[in-house]
Amino acid sequence: MRTALVLMLLRRAASLAVRTALRDAVKTLQRAAVPEPEASAEWLMAHVLKATDRTSVQRAIATKQDLDATAQAEFEAYIDRRLTREPVQYIVGAWAFHDIELELAPPTLIPRPETEELVDLVLDWWGPSNKAVFADVGCGSGCLGLALLNKLPPGSTCRAVDISEEAVALATRNAQRLGLAGAYDASLTAASDLRGAFDFIVSNPPYIPSRDLATLDAEVARFEDPRALDGGADGLDVARVILDGAPAALRGARQAVWLELDPTGPGLLEKPYPGVAAFEDMTGKARFVRVDF
Repeated sequence: MRTALVLMLLRRAASLAVRTALRDAVKTLQRAAVPEPEASAEWLMAHVLKATDRTSVQRAIATKQDLDATAQAEFEAYIDRRLTREPVQYIVGAWAFHDIELELAPPTLIPRPETEELVDLVLDWWGPSNKAVFADVGCGSGCLGLALLNKLPPGSTCRAVDISEEAVALATRNAQRLGLAGAYDASLTAASDLRGAFDFIVSNPPYIPSRDLATLDAEVARFEDPRALDGGADGLDVARVILDGAPAALRGARQAVWLELDPTGPGLLEKPYPGVAAFEDMTGKARFVRVDF
């Protein structure tokens, strides 16, 4: 039924104006109450046009570009997937993150914009001209470790761990596509089993309190790995494992763990871990912490 509706609205013909295809797709997404229908349709159209940004869609409209039957079918298939609430990032298969492009695939967590802020915080603290040997716990797509390696000088290395086979494989592929495989080692390892001697540890661990999982958007609840989301009763189960094991895994004079957390998290960490410094995200929420050891 849904597919038939999309096919009807997009009116496949020998050629179809980008403007018309886009307009009809937006209407279809709106009627299905899909979030951000305009942005979704534009990103998917950009992918059909073999472009990496939404401005290409506006150029195609301005120049009265048409879609041939093959491109129409491709766009229709993408819109049909979006109607299931599959995230745009999974549909297009790649996404920009802090000056790098990452392959993305379900069920590995999609990097969020605020996580780019964590990269900047770590770089500002450590100094982008200083070599580092660091660990990324719960690496997912590899976004944190690879974005840091992309900015740090040659000789820096990242030991990345995750409990998801899909995540480890994806992070490894991303390291290879970015030319960073020699500096990046991803393995199927639990946070409690991290071993090494690191200048610092970074992590975007599962941090959503279990009681809040039922409120997640369909894009998250249906497609992303719940192990990357569920942080336990207060959202800090994995964060505590990382912090409790950190003293044995850190070296040097500036030993620290950097974490992204639920906004309730930083306050809950202050008592058991006195060396906690909290930092706000772009919306003013306490999102990040540095714990010094």
